[in-house]
Amino acid sequence: MEGDWQKQREGIIGLGITSGRRSYFPELQRNNADLERFRTLLDCSSEAIFLIKPDDGALLDCNETACRMAGFRREELVKHAITEFITDSALTLLDKIHRLGEGEHLTVRSDFSPLSGEKIPIEFTCSGAMFQGELLGVTVIREISDRLVLEAQLLQQQKLESVGLLVGGIAHDFNNLLAPIFVYSEMIRNRFPEGDVNQKQASAINQSASKAKELIKQLLTFSRKQELEVKQIDLNEIITAFSEILRRTIRENVIINTSLDSESCQIIADRTQIEQILLNLVVNAQDAITGNGRITIGTAQVMLDDEYCAIHPGSRPAAYIMLTVSDNGCGMDNKTLEHIFEPFFSTKALGSGTGLGLSTVYGIVRQHDGMVNVQSTPGNGTSFIIYLPKAKIDHEVTNSSEISDTERVTAASATILLVEDNEMVMDMTRELLESCGYTVLSAWLPEEALVIALRDPGRIDLLLSDVVMPQMSGPELYQRLKDVIPDLKVIYMSGYTNNVVVHKGALDEAAVFIAKPFTSATLLAHVSRILE
Repeated sequence: MEGDWQKQREGIIGLGITSGRRSYFPELQRNNADLERFRTLLDCSSEAIFLIKPDDGALLDCNETACRMAGFRREELVKHAITEFITDSALTLLDKIHRLGEGEHLTVRSDFSPLSGEKIPIEFTCSGAMFQGELLGVTVIREISDRLVLEAQLLQQQKLESVGLLVGGIAHDFNNLLAPIFVYSEMIRNRFPEGDVNQKQASAINQSASKAKELIKQLLTFSRKQELEVKQIDLNEIITAFSEILRRTIRENVIINTSLDSESCQIIADRTQIEQILLNLVVNAQDAITGNGRITIGTAQVMLDDEYCAIHPGSRPAAYIMLTVSDNGCGMDNKTLEHIFEPFFSTKALGSGTGLGLSTVYGIVRQHDGMVNVQSTPGNGTSFIIYLPKAKIDHEVTNSSEISDTERVTAASATILLVEDNEMVMDMTRELLESCGYTVLSAWLPEEALVIALRDPGRIDLLLSDVVMPQMSGPELYQRLKDVIPDLKVIYMSGYTNNVVVHKGALDEAAVFIAKPFTSATLLAHVSRILE
């Protein structure tokens, strides 16, 4: 019986040219032209195709792609079994194939071990098919190396997006906590003369709060929720102007070279944020260099095509300005590269950094609708490659509610309706306003504020309200109050930044907005200005 099967197996080689008792392709055998056409179709496939015996995985036939993948000629390859090449769970895989019925399919991921010995990641699909009353397995194997790279990139991007959402929520709550620390420390500091121990302690509290605020701004930048002041600018001009600051920041034995495009590199961006990118990348490059070294900053105008975007998730075909920051430092291995944009991940010694430098760069670039790639190998330096959309037209965005802390603040006898659902922020804001002579009517919730306003609508001059609250939002409350107080003015405040609440539809872009945490001078200046 075994001898009969061996004859059949030899006869199947060549798809229909038999020397055994029967052919699996009798129709094709009658017409050599059809047979040749069928063989050509199989051999032109980019995927490896095998015909196997389900019970033991013996190879009965294959196409040319399968031969190239395995590293054997066809007549040699069919002397083997499929389980000799599938390296993971061969016995389990064979058991699953053996259980396949006609028309049933099995798809698994595994590794293919060719004659060369270098494993290839594959997707293995086997289908049950009847040939002359006997069930055989038609197996298609495709290499998925590129797909695995894309999936890993997509997974990393999704993970960063998830962390960004988490960071945005935490930052909102933390800003509410910082607001009373800022204002109360300022109020305490102002009660004592310069040099008094109480004044110094209050100033120290205020400085610590300021550092915490900057840390939150970095987290918001990573999560792309930090407000931007964008306008059309020349990236070359920014680099040239900022180079002197970079040279003073970097140690003397590290040289900074620039290689800028000969034409103007116009982008729509926040200048301060672009400078932040340059500073973070250059400082990181310096830390990667031991002894003497070189950092190169370059720009170029590029067009990303469909082919590039197909292998870089999140990118789209368009004209870009390319910014590169390269060094000849120690470089990074693949394991490190997988995590470099994650918040608080750092390769530096404990206490040497916050771990937010590169995550901040990532957030800024994504907020500017750009992409960032990294090329690095241990011992051969690192290159950060950033693509920012090329500007097409002049464009400038300004914030109508922007105001300086030094603007003159005038006290008045106006009445302010304060609506805030955070107890600490409520108490702090009320005390600050009352200390300047304002009358403050406070409410925890919007419905309570409506009741207060309806008692004496002619008395209220200004609504100072949080944006996101239970029952209704600040803008919804304002619209309700305007029905009974047509001339009512409003200032909104929130632990979320302005671009978040505007883009989510909570606020009109023209609304006066104060982001928490705010200083006492900022709040009082806004109140004074809008009442005047």
